[in-house]
Amino acid sequence: MRQRNCPILFTVGFGLFLASAGTASAGAIGTMTGDVEVDFPIAPKNGVVAIVDNPGADGGASPWDVAQHQKLPGTTGWNIKDLRLAYDDSADRMYLGLNFFGIAGDADGDGDPGSLSVGMGKDMPSLGGMESIVVALDLNLDGVPDVVSGVPTQKSGGAPGTSAFTVAKYQHAEAGLGFSFGDTLADHVGSLAFDPSAEHPDFQFTIDNFMKLEGLVPEDGFIISAFAGAPDDVIAGEDFIASTRIAFPGKGNQNVPEPATLLGWALIAGGAIAYRGRNRVSRGR
Repeated sequence: MRQRNCPILFTVGFGLFLASAGTASAGAIGTMTGDVEVDFPIAPKNGVVAIVDNPGADGGASPWDVAQHQKLPGTTGWNIKDLRLAYDDSADRMYLGLNFFGIAGDADGDGDPGSLSVGMGKDMPSLGGMESIVVALDLNLDGVPDVVSGVPTQKSGGAPGTSAFTVAKYQHAEAGLGFSFGDTLADHVGSLAFDPSAEHPDFQFTIDNFMKLEGLVPEDGFIISAFAGAPDDVIAGEDFIASTRIAFPGKGNQNVPEPATLLGWALIAGGAIAYRGRNRVSRGR
């Protein structure tokens, strides 16, 4: 039996959340710059969906919800602000962007990924070593991911970690999403826009032939989650986007609670979910 709702834990309790994702028109994203808030703007009828990480009472994410060593000069690059999506129906391509408070993968938060500015831990360049950023998709709504995309924890060869970007079948590992990459889904591997840096601070990529993913029923939508972190950097914790159900507009049962229930989320024209964001924390640019 297909799961009909996905429970989400908010800071004040449990709620049921089904995001109604508007279909992005062809070229809605355009040329990606590596800055999610620029490339995936929240605006009526543009088809962009934003999922806030662990929203507070004001609906925004907190730059302090990931534990980090007190000596770090800035917010760790594992702290996710939100996850944004936009679907291009003419190309059958899903655009995804993980929006970070700092620079994605900059473990010590000093504005320079790969350069360790504190006398302890690890901060690898280009998401190397065991650094990982992953977005997972549960296509048949059974509570278990079917597809993982991003940079895995375990990489082959000596090339930079970002070159290990892939879209693959989910293969369960007790250690978590970063370790759960199975066989590559070659027909669905899109592209990673940038190796995150001060100039291109976020983690943006595409999944090709999205509607052809095995198990996806567009009328039922899908469940998405995300992870960012490294098990051995010592200086900072890891971050997660909890499982959240996404539905395409006009298909299936729409179950969108009142905005107050979603702690500041609002339903805007075109069926996209937006949030009342806060000012971006400096990335050291």
